[in-house]
Amino acid sequence: MAPLPPSNTERWKYTYQNSVAEHSVTFRLLDGSNTSQADSIMNAVMTYFDDLVHESTITSLEFADEGSDVFNLVTDSDLVGTSFGVGASNPTSNAVGATFIGRSSDGRRSRFTIFSWFGGHSDYRVTTTEDANLGILIDFLNAVSTPNVSISGGGIVFKPYIDIKANDHWVDEARG
Repeated sequence: MAPLPPSNTERWKYTYQNSVAEHSVTFRLLDGSNTSQADSIMNAVMTYFDDLVHESTITSLEFADEGSDVFNLVTDSDLVGTSFGVGASNPTSNAVGATFIGRSSDGRRSRFTIFSWFGGHSDYRVTTTEDANLGILIDFLNAVSTPNVSISGGGIVFKPYIDIKANDHWVDEARG
């Protein structure tokens, strides 16, 4: 499968800050999606992670048009300034992310990660059978009315689990 440029679709990038570091999460949405649609996806994600990650505050939302490598500030998001999670982060939990993985019908892999995870896990994966709330979120992300797309623009079907693991970059940062 030939690689596609990162600018192949519209992108919505939320930046959030915990007590250790700034992170961002980017969603690819159908062309013509609006801030309200992007906010509804991020709000659902924040709601799920509210007691599983350390406190983080959304500091900005940026948007990049299809074909553009430039992200521009979006000023009409209702989520900027909103916090989710509990307690102060530390370098150890800051490095740990929960990753959603999906595929489009043309086989393109898609994923996004939320950092500062401190929720439990027994085998570095949480499934929808272990956590009913995760099932609700996955169903929402997979709904036809939710405009998530892959880099090719095809709709995504997310796997019924999230993978939990430390990110090498943030581990190196924690080690100094």
